[in-house]
Amino acid sequence: MIKSINHYQPQTVYFIASQETIEKIPEIKARSGLCTFKDHKILLEDINDVTGCYQKILNSTDLLEKNKVSRDAVIADFTGGTKAISSALVLVAVARGYSLTYTGGLSRDESGMGQVITGTEDFFQQVNPWAALAVEERKLASHNFNQYQFEAAKSAFNSAKYRVNQPKVKRQLEALAQIADAYNEWDRFHHSAAYNLLQQGANKISLFADTAADVEFAALSLQLSGNLEFLKSFSSSSGQFKNTCRSFILDLLANARRRASEGKYDDAVAR
Repeated sequence: MIKSINHYQPQTVYFIASQETIEKIPEIKARSGLCTFKDHKILLEDINDVTGCYQKILNSTDLLEKNKVSRDAVIADFTGGTKAISSALVLVAVARGYSLTYTGGLSRDESGMGQVITGTEDFFQQVNPWAALAVEERKLASHNFNQYQFEAAKSAFNSAKYRVNQPKVKRQLEALAQIADAYNEWDRFHHSAAYNLLQQGANKISLFADTAADVEFAALSLQLSGNLEFLKSFSSSSGQFKNTCRSFILDLLANARRRASEGKYDDAVAR
């Protein structure tokens, strides 16, 4: 902990301690001579209760939120503590969007299985996996899509694309944004544009499903194929969506049903 404090030079340290270890804090502060900082103490009642530790640590972060401390400025060091405390701290960091750090090293006592030998420490700062995979944005995009808010879904997928750093995941999110855009055009009766966009997006999703053997992408690919088949038949029956046909009536009724499910009954009746 002393090495970590001197390495990161924090302005404030939140010590997560038990009744037995809280007395160690003055010693840690005294030995962290390279760094002067304010400190807060989070006293845990049961160091083996993951849920209790999580709730206590989470509640303590309310002060950071209240003081408008940027989440990017917070680092959660989960090196010390019991497994329950470290697990709880990681869960809080993931939920709040904090960076994670771990102090390790190649030189250890007890035949390489014990503590890192003093002076050989190394610091491993990691991007929050929640942020790295843009979990929140993806959840928001899925929710918007399922509520027929296709434009908002497209925006969320694009936002998620800029949060991730894995090229494959970026391409997947790009394809999903294109599909959301296709359904948005379809929902506005722009059938030709919808068909072209959906065809392009479906080809990409199909590729992901085949190469990654991903069950969710495979299910999505199957659904997209069914929708494309409908639009293809629709185009053929209506002279490229220009003339009234049975598919037009079915599409209009489906649109009315979506509006009704949103509580937009006037729009549903109009359709």
